[in-house]
Amino acid sequence: MTNAWLELMCCWSISNPSAYFSLVFGCSLLIRSILSWIKAYETKAVFHHEMMGHLAFNTFMGINPRRIERPDYWFLYALGVCELACYPVLMATQNFGVICVWIGFKTCLQWEGWKRSPFYVYTYLVGNTTVLSISILLMNQFVVIAY
Repeated sequence: MTNAWLELMCCWSISNPSAYFSLVFGCSLLIRSILSWIKAYETKAVFHHEMMGHLAFNTFMGINPRRIERPDYWFLYALGVCELACYPVLMATQNFGVICVWIGFKTCLQWEGWKRSPFYVYTYLVGNTTVLSISILLMNQFVVIAY
């Protein structure tokens, strides 16, 4: 086994778990709201009659005016919480390969959507960049590696 895998299994801790997970959930809500505004801007180009705030709120709540019958049920928020909780630990234990494979998998799943609109690419890039940036901050503040 490599040293990174050994560190991942036993040599890390979260210095203040309640603050860590509060920030994870709060930052995930912040990221969801930012992406909601980007999606609302993109949707505004199609639905001219609705106000941006209303579109952003509906998108934040999981209601897409193009797919009323298929709300997202906050699945993407839950997935973002998992990413934001795991990435700092994976970064601190130098398991960057796991993060790269996960982002590569997500990229493959998003590929077809990018052909329809550049806003899919923008939301994807903004979302992943924001999650990675916040993960670095959380790693530096909360993840402790014990040797």
